[in-house]
Amino acid sequence: FSIMSGNNNINTSNLGDDFPMICETCLGQNPYGRMTKLPFGQKLCKISALPYQAFRWKAGPQGRYKETIISFTVAKERNICQTCLNDMVFGLPSGVRDALLASQIPENRMVAPISDAGVNNYYNNLQHKMNNTNETIYTNEDTPHPPQLDRLANILKITESKNKQAYRNLPKLCSFWLNNACNRVIKKTCPFRPCCGIYLFPEIAGSNKELSNELINLLNEKGPAVVMKTMSNDIKDALRKALKGNRDESIKKR
Repeated sequence: FSIMSGNNNINTSNLGDDFPMICETCLGQNPYGRMTKLPFGQKLCKISALPYQAFRWKAGPQGRYKETIISFTVAKERNICQTCLNDMVFGLPSGVRDALLASQIPENRMVAPISDAGVNNYYNNLQHKMNNTNETIYTNEDTPHPPQLDRLANILKITESKNKQAYRNLPKLCSFWLNNACNRVIKKTCPFRPCCGIYLFPEIAGSNKELSNELINLLNEKGPAVVMKTMSNDIKDALRKALKGNRDESIKKR
């Protein structure tokens, strides 16, 4: 990967400053991708609300453009990916991992506060310690893990191996197509699902599997331009419901 600004030598770069802490899935399958280093402070961490060094890249030829959403300090302390927030070792959602590790965390370990001001101050102090002292910072990576984590990680690997592309790397769902207003789908220039030819809908695949299969069959038979105008209200409502919610709040609760 090449870095657009800063040190171009990955072997001598600093993790967090010159390259993000991200998992292999979010990085994508293309070994020659271009990693763009955004100006420092252009993005605020979704958890600590502090400015940080953000990065942007494309996760594979048919993948979406992705970017880091939390700071390196938060990712390092929790040992999670800066983009998907999954555990860096087991690949599990951080909430699942934390629930299994709850009994293993030492009693004397400092726990991050819940309030916005407290979280901001906690990670501000933690970042200062990482940058200016040799003090050992305890992270989730140091916590002994129960055998359930290994079993869940193996199940996840088997499931992901059956899919050609990770769901979280798929192009975003076209909101204009969903509202019967996408002009680019007719010209076949829209880069979003399903206009680009990718007929996968993880938004409703779990909660409304029948509607998801019905939509996929319609798209294979008639194409996205026709289905955009004839799609049933049930499918539209299911997709819109899945896209609702405050994304920033859901990130903080993980």
